[in-house]
Amino acid sequence: MPKPPSDLRTTNSPLDVHKYSNIQGLQEQAQKHWGLRRLQPFFPSIEKLFKMDVRLPHHYGIKTAVPIQTITGESSVYAGGAETPVHLKKTMLYSAYRVMHGDYSGTGLPNVGDAATEPLRIQSPYNAAYVGSLASLVLSESVCAHFPRVYGVFSGVAEKHVLDISDDYEDLCDRPWFSQNIGHFFELRLRKPEVPILQFADVPTEDIDLGATELDPMSPPSTPVIPTNYDADNEGDSVENDNQDDEEESTDDCSTDYIFNVRSCSSDESESDDDDFNDHESVGFSEPEEEEEFAHAIFKDAPIQVTVMEKCEGTLYKLFKENSELPKRCAWMAQVIFALAFAQRSFGFVHNDLHVMNVMYVPTDKEYFYYGIGGKTYRVPTYGKLIKVIDFDRATFSVKLPKMKESKFFISDQFQQEEEAGGQYNISPFYNPKYPEVKPNPSFDLVRLATSMFWDCFPQGPCEEYKSNPLYTMFMQWLTLPDGRSILFKDLSSGDISERYRGFQLYKAIARYCRDTAVPRKQIEKFGTPYLFEGKPPLGESSLFIEP
Repeated sequence: MPKPPSDLRTTNSPLDVHKYSNIQGLQEQAQKHWGLRRLQPFFPSIEKLFKMDVRLPHHYGIKTAVPIQTITGESSVYAGGAETPVHLKKTMLYSAYRVMHGDYSGTGLPNVGDAATEPLRIQSPYNAAYVGSLASLVLSESVCAHFPRVYGVFSGVAEKHVLDISDDYEDLCDRPWFSQNIGHFFELRLRKPEVPILQFADVPTEDIDLGATELDPMSPPSTPVIPTNYDADNEGDSVENDNQDDEEESTDDCSTDYIFNVRSCSSDESESDDDDFNDHESVGFSEPEEEEEFAHAIFKDAPIQVTVMEKCEGTLYKLFKENSELPKRCAWMAQVIFALAFAQRSFGFVHNDLHVMNVMYVPTDKEYFYYGIGGKTYRVPTYGKLIKVIDFDRATFSVKLPKMKESKFFISDQFQQEEEAGGQYNISPFYNPKYPEVKPNPSFDLVRLATSMFWDCFPQGPCEEYKSNPLYTMFMQWLTLPDGRSILFKDLSSGDISERYRGFQLYKAIARYCRDTAVPRKQIEKFGTPYLFEGKPPLGESSLFIEP
């Protein structure tokens, strides 16, 4: 019996490299406006795609359709003959939490392979910062408008890099190394006076201004202790491991079974969350779009990656909060589905962290967008919004240049077993032969998005009241496993709608169990009928072609 075709395919990508003739000017402007020294467009993922046998390889980077000509301000550049507002996506080249722990230090930047002297992480083409930048470039340079325009990608040394650690502050305070390393590897800034100030051992209990503490540099410990169970899930889950004492944090002590196995919530855990679920009733989209930040780690002279991209107006959460009309919500979700279908059929792309805050929008004056797939044309109303998918540091995708025989696969090093997304997948180059292979899942993104939106869209939970709502029907199908059970709810048959998986356990469960429940291309076939369009797009209107 022939093997069924993969839902993740790769077509030719028109990427190319070029020399930045204005690099010296950009370096001076970046230091002035961005506080970024030693700006360079080269990063190691480029070497996996192109031979860099050139003089001054640091002056070469991936060519963009609309390149930066000059940097004019903190959030503006001159590009394409006009001053343009931009967003700078900044990612540390080292894991921020490992820097805080003292595992990494230094101000080196990536180099070409033959001349590389920096630690393996900075030279790895799978570094999450590089993978996110490359994915942004690949998607930006495609013909799909549902991904932000990228004007340039650079590595450099930030004079000061600020990281919000508010979600994890309490748990970090419980770890001995956190207080010991303040002032050595990072500084701590607390904004809200009502937040308890971290206390040092053997120090009087009065409040301490941690942000102003200046201590002499300290050498990293010879045997690093790594907080391997740190969970950086964007839904705000904390550093936790119920089966492991806080003192047992080393890689040697960490159970790989815990990393690769999936654990559902116990009855006690579900019961303790009953009040949380009751709070959802009749309260959809009542929470602020973003939690107030109160704790920040500040790193000096930090090697970072900067992706200079189009500035978006707001998130999908904001759109849904301000627009309850069903036709609008369905049309905007349709844009997401078509965008993901295109990326999966062009670059084998899976986002792997697609929640409601990672979908944004910009205004558009187009009344409709047109899409072509399977010999059919679909026309989707915009209601004045062009949806953009963002944030690709956990993306998996492949790039095939026109002269390549085989595509090159990229996966973020966040999927290494000791990193924050460890255990979601088990695949080369981070494959652990002790456990079954788990490949990127084409259904993952829509299932994850549905889990992040369900309670806000349908605050009464699963019930008869919503069954005529096509968005509800679609979400429920995405969340339903082949055995009829739900990935989100503990036991619908008995009326138990408490969470089945908590935190990163949900990510691992979706990756393993939702293999064919929400493949974007197949969702177009199921739910795209209202948008079917007879004939061709009007003159002057383009159509995003997904596949024949």
